[in-house]
Amino acid sequence: MGIKASDAYSVWGCFGCHQWLDQGSASKEEKEEAFQAAHLLQVAEWHKIANNIATRPWKVEAARNVLNHLGINHG
Repeated sequence: MGIKASDAYSVWGCFGCHQWLDQGSASKEEKEEAFQAAHLLQVAEWHKIANNIATRPWKVEAARNVLNHLGINHG
């Protein structure tokens, strides 16, 4: 069994991307590079959510909590 990573170290992705990361034939380095690029985009999305006053308050709080966990200012 694997160890579950914090949700702060996750990215949103489709089934195909998830399957490629978990079971694809790419090298560990290629997968790490792809994940890091996706994580940068994910952090940008969390910033958008954290600073959008039209977003439901619980979503704003969740996004801010993740950014805080990563040590990133959401302001």
